[in-house]
Amino acid sequence: MGCVISREVSSGIISEAKEERTPNAPSNREVDDVSEGKVDRNVVEVDSGGKEEVEKEKDGGDGGQRLPRERRKSRANPRSSNLPKHSRGEQVAAGWPPWLTKVCGEALGGLIPRRADSFEKIDKVKCYVHQLLSGLEHCHNHGVLHRDIKGSNLLIDNGGILKIADFGLASIFDPNHKRPMTSRVVTLWYRPPELLLGATDYGVGIDLWSAGCILAELLAGKPIMPGRTEVEQLHKIYKLCGSPSDEYFKKLKLPNATLFRPREPYKRCIKETFKDFPPSSLPLIDTLLAIDPAERLTAMAALRSEIKSSK
Repeated sequence: MGCVISREVSSGIISEAKEERTPNAPSNREVDDVSEGKVDRNVVEVDSGGKEEVEKEKDGGDGGQRLPRERRKSRANPRSSNLPKHSRGEQVAAGWPPWLTKVCGEALGGLIPRRADSFEKIDKVKCYVHQLLSGLEHCHNHGVLHRDIKGSNLLIDNGGILKIADFGLASIFDPNHKRPMTSRVVTLWYRPPELLLGATDYGVGIDLWSAGCILAELLAGKPIMPGRTEVEQLHKIYKLCGSPSDEYFKKLKLPNATLFRPREPYKRCIKETFKDFPPSSLPLIDTLLAIDPAERLTAMAALRSEIKSSK
């Protein structure tokens, strides 16, 4: 799949979906499982008029119940990707129709492994980040802020082509005619400090901050600042990117922003924190994760300072 990471198939249970077409028959949702040991099938009626089959395994008598799985009475698209369960869940929660989740590709968030050393780092990261920055450059040049860049909104097709999806929080902007915008945008882990402090006057820097988080996440194999609350998220940003200067708070022009000033000053430690990253990636991460949005430059400038492939 282009530059998409591949996974091994577990050998414990083999599931095989068989298609049957019966004329004038109601549409059913069924589960076919092939496993060792005896299996009980309990057919449960659902509100949609279909059926779910829940299988209980009698191996050892533990009474463990497996989660129901469904399949639709339609032929699989040979060009569609097999989405991981957690990616499908995010897309269903976002209201995506089933056909769209099949043709759009796999969410980048589902491709980030749990262990960084299992990822063929620099070449794939360079491939994805280049496409992400190119897409952001196109959006920004046409006066569009995405405002929710994250792994589950970046989709990879079978050819390794990255597509920026979910423009539900996007907004039109004009740098020459600014207007107040809401600060309640961007998923928390990828939200820049100015939005966490309540800024309503912002620009392309918010998308570039999120892109910096994605770049570091791809190399680390996990989110780099997984805060649970807005205050905790700010604290994680300060610990990694350093305490903002007095000039920064003056530029924000937010009277309550100083209430969230860190009690103790933090030094910027991006290079020390990510010392295991390829050295060529650190300047770009350092630029994209600048506290001051003016220092994050533009997507075009970020493309010029791209990370280099490892020899």
